[in-house]
Amino acid sequence: MRAIIDPELVEELGITKIHPVKKKNGGINGVGNVSCAGFIGDQKVKIYTTYRADLPALREELETYWFNCPVRFPPLVATKGKFVVEHWIDGPNLTQVPKQKVKELVPNMVDFLFEFKNIRLDFDSEYDHLKCFRDTVAKRKDNKGLIHLWDEEYAKQIKKFSQVPKHLRHGDLHEANIVLNNGTMYIVDNDGVSYDNGWFTSWRKSFLYSTAFPHYPIIDMYEDHIQQELNYYQQISFKFMELTQFLRQAFFQRDFIDFTNKKITKEQLVRKFQ
Repeated sequence: MRAIIDPELVEELGITKIHPVKKKNGGINGVGNVSCAGFIGDQKVKIYTTYRADLPALREELETYWFNCPVRFPPLVATKGKFVVEHWIDGPNLTQVPKQKVKELVPNMVDFLFEFKNIRLDFDSEYDHLKCFRDTVAKRKDNKGLIHLWDEEYAKQIKKFSQVPKHLRHGDLHEANIVLNNGTMYIVDNDGVSYDNGWFTSWRKSFLYSTAFPHYPIIDMYEDHIQQELNYYQQISFKFMELTQFLRQAFFQRDFIDFTNKKITKEQLVRKFQ
């Protein structure tokens, strides 16, 4: 195993039988964070590190919230430095649940996503999620036009709002990261849970867009939610939100797809926003 767990944390909690969550990765996930499991007595636990040193404190603060819908984070055991220890949740993830059952769970997840997004915290972080994507994409020579357009729109946001608004986000809320246990959905893989200006990865980056609900409107009963989401983005800048979505796709070196789900070239993208 390549992952190194803080020995003081292991001793304090009495963690035993530590092993990688995925055998092939040595306990280090795809973005370089520790991802291991172990036992405290008979209780299985997940041990992981976060993207940033300030995020375990945010995870502790989230532990104080009780969501009205049957969606939860795994009970928190402890944090130390960048390490977080949570209860391990047994059960199938939503890729292993019949499609009809997933459809039945959609209302609860929509409610959770809006509850989650609308939580306001005093959590103090100067981390700029949007600039992180921008700076990485800028290193590649094939995206200069996109970077220039994005910088122009970002400057407008800073001038208009002093800073791009922050809110809670998970960042990777696909089906495999939602575990069903006794009728409750548990959100796992929480190493990237953050409170910053990465608002464009709100509920759009969720299983709603990769299951049977890929387009607006999702279901008639969600029209008010959809309008609320669109109003939220329009209050900032729809153009900037769309450019940021393209920037994110460039970050992952994916094809550019606009909101009508049509692929467009980089040249068409530049013309679209000029």
